[in-house]
Amino acid sequence: MEYWLRNMSVRIQLPTVENVTVDVWVDANADVVRVSSSSDLPHRIEATLQIWRNSTAPYPFASTSWCSSLHPNVSRHADTVVSRTDSILFYHRVTAEYASMWETDLSNQQMPKGLPNVLINNTFGGLLSGGADGRMVSSGPMSIVSATGRVSQTLSIAGIADVYPKVQDFIGQLEALSVKPADPVAHSTSWSEFWSGSDISIKPAVAPNDTAIAGAAALVTRLDRVNRATFYSMALGKHAIKFNSYGIYSAYAGPGQEDYRVWGECQWFQNIRLPYYHMLHDGRFEAMKSLFDFYFNLLPVSEARTRAWFNLSSGSYFPETLQQNGLYASGGLGWNCRSASMKEPLPGNTYIRYHREGGLELSLLALDWFAHTDDVKYFVAKLLPQIESYVDYYANHFGNDASGKLDMFPAQALETWQCKAVPPTRETCVTNPMPEVAGLSALLPRLLALNSTVVSASLKEKWAALLTRVPPIPVSDCVGAFAGTRTTCLRPGKLIPPSTSNSENAELYAVHPYRQVGLYRDQKLGITSYYDRKFHGDTGWSEDFMDAALLGLANETAMLAVSRASVPPYTGYRWLGFQAGIGAGGPITDHGGVATAGLRYMLMQTGVLNASGVPTDLIVLFPAWPCQDWAVDFKLHAPANTIVEGSYNGAGVLTNFSVTPSERRSDVVFGGCVTKVT
Repeated sequence: MEYWLRNMSVRIQLPTVENVTVDVWVDANADVVRVSSSSDLPHRIEATLQIWRNSTAPYPFASTSWCSSLHPNVSRHADTVVSRTDSILFYHRVTAEYASMWETDLSNQQMPKGLPNVLINNTFGGLLSGGADGRMVSSGPMSIVSATGRVSQTLSIAGIADVYPKVQDFIGQLEALSVKPADPVAHSTSWSEFWSGSDISIKPAVAPNDTAIAGAAALVTRLDRVNRATFYSMALGKHAIKFNSYGIYSAYAGPGQEDYRVWGECQWFQNIRLPYYHMLHDGRFEAMKSLFDFYFNLLPVSEARTRAWFNLSSGSYFPETLQQNGLYASGGLGWNCRSASMKEPLPGNTYIRYHREGGLELSLLALDWFAHTDDVKYFVAKLLPQIESYVDYYANHFGNDASGKLDMFPAQALETWQCKAVPPTRETCVTNPMPEVAGLSALLPRLLALNSTVVSASLKEKWAALLTRVPPIPVSDCVGAFAGTRTTCLRPGKLIPPSTSNSENAELYAVHPYRQVGLYRDQKLGITSYYDRKFHGDTGWSEDFMDAALLGLANETAMLAVSRASVPPYTGYRWLGFQAGIGAGGPITDHGGVATAGLRYMLMQTGVLNASGVPTDLIVLFPAWPCQDWAVDFKLHAPANTIVEGSYNGAGVLTNFSVTPSERRSDVVFGGCVTKVT
């Protein structure tokens, strides 16, 4: 079996005298899995549908003895399967029973009744047939076979997942898809356009300093390409990338658990965001919309929550962990896991109790997207409403301290520095967490710099007023490797509890994602804090790689890039991209997400702050590149619809250098490596 990355297809050649070849691909231009076979002699192909949900039964994971994210006594309904004379239709549909569960969840979470549920009538499934070119006949309740023997045969599986008020509309669209002719040339052309749109191709330098790093150049390139293609394929659908087990079923689930995904159905923002970051450098702006649209569609639920809980007239947040419908996971707030304090809606799950800063990070990513695309229509329609709402939450929910700055309490710094006491106290919770402070510090100046044709004067007045209330970035004496040296380090918050519960370096959120500390602003503070950090790691969602790259640590990032690329597929999986990593109990998109973003930060950084903290238009090339170990051919995207490409030889010379449009050439600076441009 061969996998061809260039057009994302699989070829299987059977060792028979008939020279049987089978090609399988997911059509780049239609939601159809294509299968074609050829041989020297006429043959038939038979396909059998394997359905795991054959009958309605109690869900094996529902429980009333712990904080289950599934409802007690919930049933797992059978899939609908319709065997036709020449095809097999199969689907699952979110029914009215789920609507009653939704209302129960709303009640448990002290939310108003009747809120829109984005999952009602969600229908997903497929149609197995011969497609436009193959005639099939039924060969059993779950099987179809070629009607006649031919030297070439085709099979198609059309698949859809979307909301359909009428199931007949779903079926009709499937039928239309299934007869769309396969076009392998158009499919390959689409993938050729993908690969030519951006790339990083690393080769060993001729005379490397570190032969181990140089020798891993091909490995790093291969995993980067595998991850890019995988994430692009996942992001183009109607739904955001699912981080745990790459959105597929877990390989090692036991009987009755075949369609179970380890870590379940919820989304964690700290996980879901990571596969999208590299897409800015790659110009995959349409693919990024699946992330933005996911949270935009949940905005009515988020705003209803803050109105009901805090009586806010404007402003919202989405919880770190949420169901696909926007509510807290039932296991965090709801079934057998109600509020830690019954007097107020307070999640019992302390890992996410006050974990609410995701909207700030999403907003900054949205501004970066807008800076690259200048797509005013989409920004105003889908992104600006979210940004305004998430920022308003901080303006309206928190009061000021004696100095007139925001007093963000009670709070927590990610999942690591929690607030477990009920009622909360300053000693056991976080005040002014770094992610929130750095997030507001990064976001508000960028918002105020937007063109007046995009945002109103009243919005800018509101943001300017909030900016005056943002507290300073938390710093204090270092407590790790530099403890006792009277050296200053970034801190997770102004006040933090005495113990940790996870392993995130919240203080380094000033580096990534908020880039308040970096190449030209407080770099020494950032580097000191990086080496003073409490937690070290280069797997899954650990951000060491991205932090080191944004701080310009070339040797460190090269080692981290190689380490990450060297991780094999998770046990039970063969696809190279399905790598293990902390978090999810299986393959996790976080691992490749950090790898793809970190590699691009090594090669090019944009939106960097100057020493005074003002955002610049600079395009910094080779800020953290192992100059004498890796040569590289690259093509990357920068803000203002800019494309930068060239070839670096690993010995100081940059050739075939091009910046489009040419007027952006003056914004390019070399952070290292390049001594000659030809």
